[in-house]
Amino acid sequence: MYSFDSLKINSYADRPVPNTLYRQKIVTEQTALVFPGFGYTCQMPLLFYSIEALLQKGLNVLTVEYNYSKDAQFRALSKEEQIGRLHADVEASYRAAQNQGYSNIVTLAGKSLGTRAIAYLLREHSELRNAKVVWLTPLIKGQDLREQIAGHEAGNLIAIGTADPHYNVDVLYSLQDNPRISVVLIEDGDHGLQIQGDLNRSLEALSKVITSVNQFL
Repeated sequence: MYSFDSLKINSYADRPVPNTLYRQKIVTEQTALVFPGFGYTCQMPLLFYSIEALLQKGLNVLTVEYNYSKDAQFRALSKEEQIGRLHADVEASYRAAQNQGYSNIVTLAGKSLGTRAIAYLLREHSELRNAKVVWLTPLIKGQDLREQIAGHEAGNLIAIGTADPHYNVDVLYSLQDNPRISVVLIEDGDHGLQIQGDLNRSLEALSKVITSVNQFL
């Protein structure tokens, strides 16, 4: 069982970073960090059930809930400034976990924009080299993100759909050649891993992805 809490996280211009800490009742330092998408929150299916899987593995889970799609100031920033804000929020969240008793980060999970957050952490913090990483609909057309996935040695799980605008068959094939990378490919899956107009296949896709996440962990 677990309880709910939050950490004090201040970041960009001393702005608070919304978050939820799921703390195991049985004390453990092992912790997972979860980063949502631009508008895909931690309460939506892929992340909600991934968080459940992490909790069932006995980890504390810190979800970083920046929710930029509802932040008018963020949307008004240039692309470069938005990435800077993301990096600042992610760095502040990581350091808050480190400083407030959750320093043993064993798993990172992110969806879409959240995979950029993970790529940043892996690049900047070599101590995360042993963390498992779950990349949900990663932005694999970006070179930095591809390099972080390919170079991470502790194990990677990628889930992406063939109808996702960020899907690239050549990039995915090159990543699949790496024995440290497992791929769950959803035929006709969009950026939410749903199959448009087909509820049954969408539910099957969700089950396939979460089963794979649970086995990977």
